[in-house]
Amino acid sequence: MKIFFKCLTLLTIAVCFISVLPIQAASGYSFSVGTKFSNSSGDDSSDEATIAKTKLSEMGYATLLLTIPTLSRMTLKINNSRAWMESDVLYFLGHANSSTIYWDYLGKGGDYAVAIRNEDVGYCDNYWAYTGIGMYNMNYVDLGVFMGCSTASDPTNNLPKYANSRGAKVTIGWTTDIPQQDTYNWTNRFFTKLANGYDVNQAVSYANSFTYSSSAIKSTKIYGFSNITISSSSLPEFETMDESVSSYTLNKKISNVSKDNFKSVIENEIKMNLNVDFNPDDYIIESAINDNGIIYDYYYTVNGIKTNIGYTVFTNYDSTKIIRIVDNMNGINTKSLSNTNTNGIQAKSKRLTSDLVNSMKEKALEISGEINYNTPTKTIIDEYKYYDILENKLYYNIVVEIVDPIPNTKTIEYYMEEI
Repeated sequence: MKIFFKCLTLLTIAVCFISVLPIQAASGYSFSVGTKFSNSSGDDSSDEATIAKTKLSEMGYATLLLTIPTLSRMTLKINNSRAWMESDVLYFLGHANSSTIYWDYLGKGGDYAVAIRNEDVGYCDNYWAYTGIGMYNMNYVDLGVFMGCSTASDPTNNLPKYANSRGAKVTIGWTTDIPQQDTYNWTNRFFTKLANGYDVNQAVSYANSFTYSSSAIKSTKIYGFSNITISSSSLPEFETMDESVSSYTLNKKISNVSKDNFKSVIENEIKMNLNVDFNPDDYIIESAINDNGIIYDYYYTVNGIKTNIGYTVFTNYDSTKIIRIVDNMNGINTKSLSNTNTNGIQAKSKRLTSDLVNSMKEKALEISGEINYNTPTKTIIDEYKYYDILENKLYYNIVVEIVDPIPNTKTIEYYMEEI
């Protein structure tokens, strides 16, 4: 592809190829990028980039955080021979597809419409600009996190795979579209685990152990050496984050059970080992596929309404082994839930008229994906009631898919209104 130099001259970077030893301690550079896409909506990835930067700084990395990225800032140098895009740790979160992560601060367009792509060239025109991963020496990179919708969805040609093939030791992407409202907690948990000295695969597994708004956030894909650690910290396991999970590890082989009956085996294990009162009829099930197998999330329901508590079950691909079951019930005994919860939900649900729902939809479409210089495609892909059982609040969730027409990147945004 032709490079247009009228916006910025992109020079080939001189690099020194070095042999990288196994990582012994946190030292080096990290580069984190996110931005606020809109003033009116929650379409903002700058908080996630900030928490990544903060955790990596605590681990001893010299850090660069960009929350108003432009092409000139994306291509900044650490020194004469190394760019920030060649940092030891890279963290990117934005609108995405399998070949692109894209940012546009406050929907301004122009210099703010910038991306990285799985290419070995850069590009710039009147609408957007990007820098190519292949322009940099990825041999410097120990870990690259490419967080966004479907960054690893194309199994043969995607951003994290391309970066790994160019020399990055380990990279992470997502094989499905992911809700933005889950990315902060996932990122915080992942980097907290890394800070405690755990390897990349362990940190991913830990972050995937919790209950989120959707199981999609757990559709992770790792390329390269997943057993790499980037911190030699000997801190206690949960010292840097005030939460933990109660899990029951089985590594139990299931014989002579069909895939259709596998879930009944899982449910029996939950009942025998974690909750004698467990009734599968009280739960809805979502699932995600990642490197280690299939993750099943059992979301507890009240009056058929999805809540934010439940169980997470890790299994292998062919449904013959239960690896681990995580208790995400937050200590709540469902038998002790008073009728107040049920009656309160029923009363609140009656407020949800068709006129109110239509008003919410209009508002969700109006404020989501605010872009000044072009018109994104916005589609409501789901809507449902959601009960935050910990706060005793009932919400109506409207899920909006936003596609930017220039880079053809996507984000999933939730509009939530308390009923």
